[in-house]
Amino acid sequence: MIGYPGVAVLDAKGHVVQHPAVRQPGPGTSAPVPVTLVRIRPGQRAKFLLASEEVFPNPDCQSAYSGSRLSVYPPDQTVPIIQPVATQFCDLTVGPVQPET
Repeated sequence: MIGYPGVAVLDAKGHVVQHPAVRQPGPGTSAPVPVTLVRIRPGQRAKFLLASEEVFPNPDCQSAYSGSRLSVYPPDQTVPIIQPVATQFCDLTVGPVQPET
């Protein structure tokens, strides 16, 4: 696979509560992460960086979003991976998929 995953915060009913994460080459870091081809075999994993603005108090985050699930679409896939979450988010950014080392 190559590229960025699609990531969104969902409520308990499966509705998106915050717009999907914005693609950024190095979310939460000072250096960009390269977009590279990642080959994984059964049982192997890949990773990506997901960042959120500091929630409160922060004038850049006027409203935080709470959700109960995180929806992740791997690059070029049409079925999401759903993971439970219990935190608040604000202005999500996501980096490209990378091999897990």
